[in-house]
Amino acid sequence: MADALALGWDLVAYECDFSLWQGDTRTAEFGNWRDAEEARNLTEFLARAPEDLKLLIWCGNSHQRKTPHDYPGVRRSTWIRLGQRFRELSGIDPFVIDQSVTVEYRWRRAPRRHDVKRYRAELRALGGTGGFLRDEDPDVRWRGDLSADAWLLSLDNSMS
Repeated sequence: MADALALGWDLVAYECDFSLWQGDTRTAEFGNWRDAEEARNLTEFLARAPEDLKLLIWCGNSHQRKTPHDYPGVRRSTWIRLGQRFRELSGIDPFVIDQSVTVEYRWRRAPRRHDVKRYRAELRALGGTGGFLRDEDPDVRWRGDLSADAWLLSLDNSMS
């Protein structure tokens, strides 16, 4: 945050107000509520902002997704993330860069761990991290993944 402020950026808090939730925060219902509240907060900010404002939304743990997916550990439960809710509320189709696809979370393996191994030499040459656009993905099975527009792969992926 200090670096962003030093660059002259303005920071906008968009996190939900946790005191408004009256239930278990480990449920799919909470996950959907939280992402919807964050999207609402960002949309309300944009409604007050100058029209030519450029906005960078930095989030982790796949909250940037533009498509729904299963809620971890809950059967038949769909999670609608911040990226999709933001698009629905604002009418803006955000350009999403997914930097979480190689992260090794405690509860699941990274979906692109094999790509990290396959492109290890290229990633080392780039300083450990590299990216590509969805339409330029060297593995055609990922081109149909509309959750993001680009992905970053990294050699440093542990969540400790």
